[in-house]
Amino acid sequence: MGYYSSVMGCMLGGAIGDALGNPVEVMSLTQIRAAHGPDGLRDMVTTEVTDDTQMTLFTAEGLIRARLHHIDPVGAVRNAYLRWLDTQQFPGPPPADDSIRNGWLRQEGWLYAKRAPGLPVRAVRRRAARGRPRPWRRR
Repeated sequence: MGYYSSVMGCMLGGAIGDALGNPVEVMSLTQIRAAHGPDGLRDMVTTEVTDDTQMTLFTAEGLIRARLHHIDPVGAVRNAYLRWLDTQQFPGPPPADDSIRNGWLRQEGWLYAKRAPGLPVRAVRRRAARGRPRPWRRR
């Protein structure tokens, strides 16, 4: 298996696993059994793309752009996260520009759905929006 196939398999496997776990992600075992029976969730249920899958896609996009254009990966991923932030703030892609709002991923309409990212994601998002991409750390 080649590198491209390995990366695509990893991305697809992560998205599928995320989708399978999404309906019960924040439930206790007792809650899962109450909602789905004593054996738990046994069938696929309808779900939407999660914030984890969205962030994985935009992170990969930023890293790909950094490699292709020989630019700083931190800045490239920061800009990718700002494109992701658009998916949380607008019902569809806002008009493109020459600096950040560009590329094909941001055009995917199914990504435009507000999700509930965890605290580290929100911290990174706030810092990126202020132009200060620093690692998240506990205070």
